[in-house]
Parts: sequence; C-alpha cells; structure tokens
Amino acid sequence: MNAQLLAIRDLAERWGVDERRARAVVIEGGLPQIELTAEGKYVRWPTVRFQASTVEAWEAERERARTIKVATFEARVPAVSPRPIRGRRLGAW
Repeated sequence: MNAQLLAIRDLAERWGVDERRARAVVIEGGLPQIELTAEGKYVRWPTVRFQASTVEAWEAERERARTIKVATFEARVPAVSPRPIRGRRLGAW
C-alpha cells in the first residue's frame, strides 16, 4: 500500500492559504493526522503528515455540511413579496 502523505505546507498550497491559517483549520476542523515522531503533548508541525485520501474525504464532508447549512438557511428565509412596501395612508411616505 502506497499512501501519499501530505505536509502542512502541501495543505496550505492546496487550500490557497498561508501555513498559519492551514494549521488553524486543521486544529479547528479535527483533520486526522499522523505524527511521525510523537514527543510530548504539543504538535510538532514539521513531523505531522496527512493521508491524501483522508484529506479528500474530510474536505468532502465539510462541503456537504456547508451545503446542508446553506439549504436549511434558505428554507427558513421567507420569500420576498413582489409588491413594494407602502405606508397605510397615502401621505405616510
């Protein structure tokens, strides 16, 4: 099995952001990672790798969640009336 491993700089290039933002997305989004040399409790970014297939699945799940979120928001927004809003009395405006 030959799995392609990506570094954080590869993810930053893939997403079109700087490495600092890519690190924040990885931490916030819970992207599964592989620690090549686990030492201590802190993340050592030079030794962290990500499987390409896992990254693709994670991105697809995020896109699906974003689509569902937009669809439910659009379902809650009432339709705009075709009539213009006017005052009740002629001289109100």
